[in-house]
Amino acid sequence: MGKIELGVGCMASLLLIFLSLTVLLGLAVAFFGVFIAELSVLIIGLIFAFLFCVPLVNLLRHKYVTAKKAKAVLLSPTLTSPVKVHSKTSQLIVGIVAFQFPSGECKNFRLPIDSFNVLIVGETGMLTYREYNGEFFFLRFQP
Repeated sequence: MGKIELGVGCMASLLLIFLSLTVLLGLAVAFFGVFIAELSVLIIGLIFAFLFCVPLVNLLRHKYVTAKKAKAVLLSPTLTSPVKVHSKTSQLIVGIVAFQFPSGECKNFRLPIDSFNVLIVGETGMLTYREYNGEFFFLRFQP
């Protein structure tokens, strides 16, 4: 959420700078004539392109990285292990469940709220999941 607020604040600042430059260039045109008018159109066009190209490039980069990670997760091996539901923590649209493995190690998984609500703390069963870069991805739990 902090990144979104920072991005909106940054965009607002850039927009304010853009509007200020537009006003200043408009005043320069009024005093110095046509040459400044042509130059101001070029400068305003460049600023406008910069304001919209930078966020667009960031968005496309984010989409590319997300798609690359999703593909890597799908290509990672599917693991199955007997587990015990150790604890549950609810968030807005996801739940975090800690599963305890036979070795005693607990691993946290993010689950959609509908899968989260079905699990009962203390319940045992078989967990099917994927692991990629130290992150765990829940596939299913069968009691």
